[in-house]
Amino acid sequence: MTRMFCLLALLLASLPAAHAGGGAPAPAAEEAPSRGGRSITHVESYVPFDPILAAVQSDMRLRGVIHIELGLNTEDASLRAKIEQRMARLRNAYNSSIAVYTGVHYRFGEMPDPELIASMLQRATDETLGQDGAEVLLSLVMVNGR
Repeated sequence: MTRMFCLLALLLASLPAAHAGGGAPAPAAEEAPSRGGRSITHVESYVPFDPILAAVQSDMRLRGVIHIELGLNTEDASLRAKIEQRMARLRNAYNSSIAVYTGVHYRFGEMPDPELIASMLQRATDETLGQDGAEVLLSLVMVNGR
């Protein structure tokens, strides 16, 4: 199982490098400003984030790293602007939530619980933004163990 996760991580890591090197450059009109992580869609309502990484410990030792890719989806343009303004605060809240998840809820060797992770990240999103309306969408949850 760990080999599969390592292979998936290697494939994901090679995608941007392989994609960026070849082919003709895209027209300037199609370029969009970078808003964070790897976007899984070009829908305007989706705001991608850089991956969240957190240590996984067991028996007082580092056992691996949890890797989570996510974005927020909202149809409200003013809320999207608020998300862009509070990107650093949101990342801080997400890192704190995932540290709690790996320290309290996750046991090394088990499958991660994406529903619990999404719930914790949704709560952090709502508290950081001070309102509902931005939906957390997970695109990847992976544990790379030693």
